[in-house]
Amino acid sequence: EISVKGLTYKPICNYESGRDFVNTARKNRQVKAKKLNQDSSRSHFVCEIKLLSVPTVDGEIQAEGAVANTFTIIDLAGSERAMRTENQGDRLKEASNINSSLMTLSRCMEALRHNQKLQGTKRNA
Repeated sequence: EISVKGLTYKPICNYESGRDFVNTARKNRQVKAKKLNQDSSRSHFVCEIKLLSVPTVDGEIQAEGAVANTFTIIDLAGSERAMRTENQGDRLKEASNINSSLMTLSRCMEALRHNQKLQGTKRNA
């Protein structure tokens, strides 16, 4: 299991609770004007949506035939080249941190791809 500092899990059972959750996420989003982009995202956003469809017969929930789907939405803060943005001080440090976190994410994705290839190889053996 993966643990993420500050991760929030919230069951959404209706439109209103979903809307409230998205509005909270929007408020937490950090943006700053940059030389190359006036609305530059300075934070990452990851949202995993798990949908469960459960059939009912005469109002009774039926476990058989239940279907689960997962959707992942990711909005990454943009990487920046220091020379092009002319960032200095705190903004340069912030850009460095964003670039570092994107590199870490890239390594995680590569590890996932590697593990998927290994599982595929084991199944075909």
